[in-house]
Amino acid sequence: MVVVIYSFAGFFGFLAYGNDVQDSITLNLPNDHLGIFVKAVLLFVVYSGFLIQVFPIVAMIWPAIKKKLRNSCGVSTTTKRIVHFAFRYSIVVVVFLLSYAIPRLSDMVPLVGVTAGMLLALVFPSLFHLLIFLPQFECRIGFLFDILLDIVCIVIGMFFVIYGFITNVQHLMR
Repeated sequence: MVVVIYSFAGFFGFLAYGNDVQDSITLNLPNDHLGIFVKAVLLFVVYSGFLIQVFPIVAMIWPAIKKKLRNSCGVSTTTKRIVHFAFRYSIVVVVFLLSYAIPRLSDMVPLVGVTAGMLLALVFPSLFHLLIFLPQFECRIGFLFDILLDIVCIVIGMFFVIYGFITNVQHLMR
């Protein structure tokens, strides 16, 4: 649903502004009442989406921290609660500092896209397929073809990740 909403926003934003569209569609909006309202709604959507995106990170990492706190002698419930909130706030501060350190987000989007996109599209599925089904190896043509296809996808994906990463870093250096 999120992909559909953002796709519609991008499509209709391009229809409205054509080649004059800026890096963020909100930069094209006028500063009248409707434009400010749309920017406020988008701010709320991004803020809510950030909370949803941070939740799994905390849910995965917090149990290990909680276990270490539980093993420590004399850690009270209040201290655990303070550490929990400090952990959540530290994630927000790190993300804020990263966003502040990157003045033009449009320069970073291709870097993240090529690395994460290629890893998620080609490398990880093939690697997981190999790891799961390789122990059940049978010397059949179909199975050998699957292994070969997985290896080719991993090699091509890693080539694109490395080449895209190097190209984007060179672009950022200019």
